[in-house]
Amino acid sequence: MPRYGVVLDVAASFRGRPGNQPLVLRGDHGVIGLTMLQDAVAAALETAGFGPRAPHCTTHLMLLYGDRFVADHPVEPMGWTVHEFVLVHGLLGRGRYLALARFALGAQA
Repeated sequence: MPRYGVVLDVAASFRGRPGNQPLVLRGDHGVIGLTMLQDAVAAALETAGFGPRAPHCTTHLMLLYGDRFVADHPVEPMGWTVHEFVLVHGLLGRGRYLALARFALGAQA
């Protein structure tokens, strides 16, 4: 897959436990490349026998956990070029992640 750009332009909360509302940055059209990568990885995992695809998740960048809910709020667009993706293992409840493998993306389209 070629390198691609990502743009996040909405701050909002996901629903969480009372007093623990995740505040995130999201994008609509600016995350198409990420959605395509997610679909390609899910299809490859399914082909390799890892079961049916998981439900689609919302691409986001976690900012913090807060005590109040924030409705969608446009923010100044923040973007970058994605040149690799990393397969990580999250150590549940420890707030740590181990990088298992890195995959470089091709030349920008």
